[in-house]
Amino acid sequence: MLTKRHFIAGTALSLCHVALVPNALAHGARVGSLRIEHPYALPSPTEPGQWLVFFRGIRNSGNQADRLVGANTPLASEVVLQRALAPRGKEPLAIPAMDLPPLVTTPMRHDLGEYRLLLKNLKQPIKPGDRFDLTLTFQNAGTETVKVYAQTAPDSTLEKHH
Repeated sequence: MLTKRHFIAGTALSLCHVALVPNALAHGARVGSLRIEHPYALPSPTEPGQWLVFFRGIRNSGNQADRLVGANTPLASEVVLQRALAPRGKEPLAIPAMDLPPLVTTPMRHDLGEYRLLLKNLKQPIKPGDRFDLTLTFQNAGTETVKVYAQTAPDSTLEKHH
């Protein structure tokens, strides 16, 4: 027979499970007031042998704007921040920084983000399933290294940005 004590103990365990599981399954990092959500890489559809890095988004929960001003990885000789939305037939533009307004999530997704990171001159091949470190540099928050998951392109949505 269930007692009130069993019910309370079961409820407490369920609440702990709900509270802890999202963090255990979450894939990202925090630095200052920034939350870097779900870093992932896809092969470039237009530049064979090169990969693009995306994020579900970068959330600035602070009251002060910040900027992504650089990135690097041991796997590439250069990481280029690009504005992904370019006129048809034009290459995405390299930009020096990406603004991160306060209290906003800036999407960097392959299907609807405005920005992306291009890994140039890979020092070793990347294949789907690989994981690698990427260090991001922010103007105010400093640096943070995230683990990027290499995936296969789900469809041709990458080409919609060109």
